[in-house]
Amino acid sequence: MFRLLLTSILCSCFALVFLFNVRASGLEKTYLFLERMQVDVETEMTLMFSSTSNFSPGGQLTLTFLSDIGEWCLGESSITVVGVDSSPVDMGTWSIDTELPSSSSFQATCVPGNIEEEIYDKIVVENLGELDSGVSYGLLFEKNSNFRTSSSPGEKEILVEVNDSVNTDFSDVYINLIGSDGVSLVAYVSDLGSITCNISGTNLSFGTLPRDGNYITKEHTLSTESSLVEGYYWAVYGQGDGVNAGLWKSTLPTSLIPSTGSSTINLFQDYGFGLNVSSSSGTVTDNFDNEPNIFGAINSGSANSRLIFYETATASSTLNVTLAVKPGPATEVGEYSETLTYLCGGLY
Repeated sequence: MFRLLLTSILCSCFALVFLFNVRASGLEKTYLFLERMQVDVETEMTLMFSSTSNFSPGGQLTLTFLSDIGEWCLGESSITVVGVDSSPVDMGTWSIDTELPSSSSFQATCVPGNIEEEIYDKIVVENLGELDSGVSYGLLFEKNSNFRTSSSPGEKEILVEVNDSVNTDFSDVYINLIGSDGVSLVAYVSDLGSITCNISGTNLSFGTLPRDGNYITKEHTLSTESSLVEGYYWAVYGQGDGVNAGLWKSTLPTSLIPSTGSSTINLFQDYGFGLNVSSSSGTVTDNFDNEPNIFGAINSGSANSRLIFYETATASSTLNVTLAVKPGPATEVGEYSETLTYLCGGLY
């Protein structure tokens, strides 16, 4: 009986020690920035994380998609990943400090799930370099035809996990996918916090614009409600002609009423397209909080997103967005259009 009891105690102690080694404390700060927060699309992803542990070279990073098994990885495939030291949404204490290092070269694989066996889709990145606690690292996952967002809208849970032969740090990330092609909505939340972002007025018309006349404005609103988060942001980018943002006439002769080119545009003197933002709380960034006639310029493409607003505390806010456009004297006659994509996210 004594031997049996001793054996039981030893087994229990071994189990406790093993559990302690594998499950270290969680990741300190984490965000996942997706190029498009739309259902069923290919997308780039930028991941930022900092850890409470030091990690030896040769470790592994895993993104496990805990929603909609079989809809993220369409087939087992390698994914190109590179370390990055910044992203469009960096600010304050949750910015990327340095590129995620590799012990040799990154190897990343998208692994499909199995509904019958309840195995989740995941992306596994191997050959991590040495990681220091408290340092925020950045990693970019490039687009891949075998990786797409889920086909159903709504909140999706993603487990971010870093491990080596001794430690494991982890954090849950939540994102919202939407079906609209005209706007993108991002929500990053934790188990204890939430953020809801809404856009009103997604179909706007400036009507008929005279050449070289006064600028015309249209307004819509962005609203945010949050609880138990450390802050949130709004960013925006346009499409334009694919190189520069602005209202684009795609039929011949093609023509662009541009936005890209400077941080602000004086539409009293010049022609172009821009926007301003006002809010009773939070902080509107300098380029979009202007005197009359001055409007903030935007860029084309998600990699060139511009931060327009941030809040550094749990709060609710409504942003009033004023869009302004003015054709020039040589602007071609015809129909022009632009699609703005807004991105909203939180720190948890």
